[in-house]
Amino acid sequence: MSRSRRTFLLLLSSGIFIVSTFALWTVFRTESTSFIFNRAVVCDEVDENYKPSGVASNFDYGTRQICLWFEYCTEYESCELFLYWYFRDSLVFRETVDISSTSGKKTLCLLREDGYPLPRGDYRVRIELNGRNLTTLNFSIYKREA
Repeated sequence: MSRSRRTFLLLLSSGIFIVSTFALWTVFRTESTSFIFNRAVVCDEVDENYKPSGVASNFDYGTRQICLWFEYCTEYESCELFLYWYFRDSLVFRETVDISSTSGKKTLCLLREDGYPLPRGDYRVRIELNGRNLTTLNFSIYKREA
């Protein structure tokens, strides 16, 4: 193979590598910054105006549901968020949330289907997009002292 042909192939392969690396970097950088929570809270419920009610990080024992309420904006026309609910560092529930608009509000709740109160202890809910943690909210349920 001639020297000029080797030089051409080397330049071509280097250019392809650089462009590919830049494209991957752009995609992964955009994914982490293109979904923004305007507000994300843990609450007792959502009122008739779709606003969170009973926002707290500590809830009284006897609570049967805890809601995650968030307001967001994104560049995506549609995407899937993954929520992971933990109790004492053990995964207790996982759910997928379809986001179909570039801004909006969502409410998701953790509750026991048998109607009993949620157990006392420390909880957290983690929200991920494309395998990246967007936010984690910690809360607890405790027995109120009389």
